[in-house]
Amino acid sequence: MRAFLSIFLLLTYTGCALAADSTPELKVGTADGGSTYRIGERIRLKLSFTSAEFRRYEINEASYDRSGRMAYESFQVLPAKGWSDPLQDYFQNRVLDGGGLTNFSALTTAPFKLEIDLNEWVRFEQSGVYTVQVKSGRVSDIGRHRKGEEKPLALKSNYITVRIVPAEKEWQQQKIAAIASALVATPTQMFSSESSPRKQAVSDLRFLGTEGAIDMMTQYYREDEGDVWSQCQMGLLGLPAGMRASAVASLKKRIAEPEFPVFSNLLSTVAFLQSKADDPGSGTERYERESPSGVAGREEG
Repeated sequence: MRAFLSIFLLLTYTGCALAADSTPELKVGTADGGSTYRIGERIRLKLSFTSAEFRRYEINEASYDRSGRMAYESFQVLPAKGWSDPLQDYFQNRVLDGGGLTNFSALTTAPFKLEIDLNEWVRFEQSGVYTVQVKSGRVSDIGRHRKGEEKPLALKSNYITVRIVPAEKEWQQQKIAAIASALVATPTQMFSSESSPRKQAVSDLRFLGTEGAIDMMTQYYREDEGDVWSQCQMGLLGLPAGMRASAVASLKKRIAEPEFPVFSNLLSTVAFLQSKADDPGSGTERYERESPSGVAGREEG
């Protein structure tokens, strides 16, 4: 009897251990293997998802940026000061109306890898050492999903440490020059891959947070720059509060240019930034009420 009980307890313990081990795992690291970054420098994270239980879990492969209403990941950053969510003002009062097209695939022991820009959610504003943990809701149980009971798992990654240092003016100028060269050297495309030189260049541009970066974003914030204008839009919307007036001035300068093709998204951005510059406590309701007709058009010559 004792032997039977011992075997029963052993099997129960083993079963519980295996069940615990079968939970999908999320690991995170920096894509370039680095740990020290300048304020305004793009920090690319590499997420790796695995499951020891074959074909029990699936992952949403959506890889569009935050402008595509992607909210699968969230971040815990310590200490809790010295950084902010650059798009909090923009998204806080907006109803997200769903995401774009995506694929699902079964998780296995072979890692599913995904890269995202930490800067879309976290803008480091002060030098220091920070720890970052990623929380993801893109993995779900296949059986429950097919039954319409889609309850994504709340996966938590390991912690990583990043050291943030001031950005030298010379480095900022070099980045702007390199970005400008990449944008001029590669022709505009309505659709291009995330790895295209133009998209990579604008991904660096949108987080710099300098006057030069603002002017370049407004220069390429035009509908005929189909592969990059949305990133310019989100870069302008995510500027620190103290730079919003500069963005409004630069956008209005573009509107006044006779040959610059103004479209509704640009006018909406001016309205939002103007409303936040005038009243930092205002939400997006005023922006939506005033946009785009609340923005003066250019004078006809």
